[in-house]
Formats: sequence, C-alpha cells, structure tokens
Amino acid sequence: MKHKIFQEKTMGKTKNQLRRWLYIDKRIRSGDYPNTTHFIKGFLEEEGEEISIRTIMRDLEFLKTEFNAPIEYDPYQLGYFYSKKNYRLSILNLKESELFALMIAEKALEQYKNTPVHRKLMKIFDKIHRILDEKIEIKASWLNFKYTFLYPGASIVEDEVWETVFRGLEENREMEILYTKPGEEAEKRLIHPYHIVNNNGTSYLIAYCMTRQGIRVFALSRIQNPRLTERQFEISKDFQIEEFLQKKFGVLPEEEEKEIKIRFNPDAAFYIKERIWFPEQKLSEEKDGSLTLSFQTRSLPEVKRWVMNWGKNAKVLAPEILISDIKNELKAMSALY
Repeated sequence: MKHKIFQEKTMGKTKNQLRRWLYIDKRIRSGDYPNTTHFIKGFLEEEGEEISIRTIMRDLEFLKTEFNAPIEYDPYQLGYFYSKKNYRLSILNLKESELFALMIAEKALEQYKNTPVHRKLMKIFDKIHRILDEKIEIKASWLNFKYTFLYPGASIVEDEVWETVFRGLEENREMEILYTKPGEEAEKRLIHPYHIVNNNGTSYLIAYCMTRQGIRVFALSRIQNPRLTERQFEISKDFQIEEFLQKKFGVLPEEEEKEIKIRFNPDAAFYIKERIWFPEQKLSEEKDGSLTLSFQTRSLPEVKRWVMNWGKNAKVLAPEILISDIKNELKAMSALY
C-alpha cells in the first residue's frame, strides 16, 4: 500500500507529535534498538519535553498503521528496529519539478554566503534533505548543475550586526548603533528597525531614527556596536514598505520626485528593451534606432551611478540637476587622467 500524502495523515496533528515521530524514526534508524525508556529519556534531553509510555506506544502504532513503518520489537535486544534496513519516515512528498526548484533556490543562496542568513537557511535545507523520501531520485544531469547565479560583490556585515538587527526586527526592540557615513565621523543613533532591503548585494536597514526624528536608511555594513534596549515600539501605521520603495531606483530616498529621461543609442537600445528597469517606465523608439527611457523616481544618486555604467551609450535628457551632476562627475574623473 502506497503512503498517503503527508498533509492528509497529519491533519489536526500538533507540532509536538511531528517532533516525536521524527525523533522515534531517528532513534530506530540509529540501530541501537531503543525501547520506550530510551525514547522518553532521549526526547526529554533533546527536546526538553516529558512524554509518557502510553504516548510513545500510541505514536509507534500510528507510525505502523498510517505510514506503514516496518517497526518490530526484538525480545533479545529489548528494543525496536526496522525490519527493512533502508526505511526512513517519509513526511515530505515533492514532485520532480518541485525538487528541481528547491535545488535552484539553494543555489541562489550563494549570494548570502558568509552571513548568518546563509548559515541558517542552509540548516533549513539540510533538514529538508534529511526528511525527503529516499525513493526520490536525483537525475545525474542535476549533479552537473546547469544553472549559475552571478552576483555583484556583497557588502561585508559583521555577525553581531546581523544577529542584533534580526532580533530587533523580530521583537520590535529599540536599538542603539554607531553609524558611519562616508567621509564622516561615526555617530551614535537611536533607531526603531522596520525592514531590511537587499539591493545589488548591499543590505540596508530601513528604520525610524529617533535621533533625526524621521525614516532613515542605514547600510548594515556601516553599523557598529549594535545594542538592543529593553524598550519596544510599534511600527507607525503610516509606514508601508511598498509605498516607501515606490518610485525609487534603489533604496536611498529623496523627498522630491523627479521625472527622468535618458536617451540610449542603437547599440544599447537592444539591451534596454530586454528588461523592465522600473515598474512604470515608458519606452519611446526613435527612427534612428535609439530609445528614450522615462520614469519617475526619488533616487537621483543611484540613477546617476546606473547611467554612468552605460558610458557613451546613454545621455540624460532630464532633469537638469542630474545632467549637471553627471557633467561635474565627468570633469572630476577627467582630472584624474
């Protein structure tokens, strides 16, 4: 008889029951012939929860009847074992396409290497791997994985900063930090952490700054000596992350919204048409093959950096402040050579 889908079997079951089933399966697969005393003592040591003999017996019977677990008792070893050596409890059924998607997601995590986020997520993937049905086959072609993600260089964030910021976000705790802006001295700030945004390899913390009395954006790589206070806060009902990020070409905010117009020559026009650079962008094709990209934004510094990456293939038509800024930047660059 084939196993039923896990969700059907476990409907109405609690997390504690699932934890017990997984623990029982792990102990039996260890091959040391555990008995009810071993289950009770071990579960208390590992999970910190007391369970009764009656509960263990119910769980063993449930695993045998509902999961077809080949659990048998050895009167000589005074413990339980699997009559089928390769059996393991299958609590997660994945289609081939779902498993492949899972492998792609795991590959995508490489951009977060050397961060607590990566380490924690990899632990989750490891747990998923361990509870997958061993009957699921991995195609040989997948081992030579034909899917690669290329990322910009990631900013370096100290473990202490990651851990403290995440706790602050989770618990809505006020935080004291030492923050350094480029070319300035480090400054103490008192903040309420709201949200983290990763943009082009750099992680930013969006927070209400009590020191400046307003929403500010902090690069996590520039935060030092974070400390959570005992005070909690409520996120303002006026703050919506979608609205905050709307009409930004990144995450760095400016108060005034500007209309951007950029002309791309025919060589670059082909690449510009391939992507959506901004949700409400407009494209206008010219007879000579050039292309004009228009959109509204409040992030001129980031637009400037992006435009300059295109070199001679892009020309800003508006606004005048951006044109002037790029001219000054080019003059300064020219003086270096």
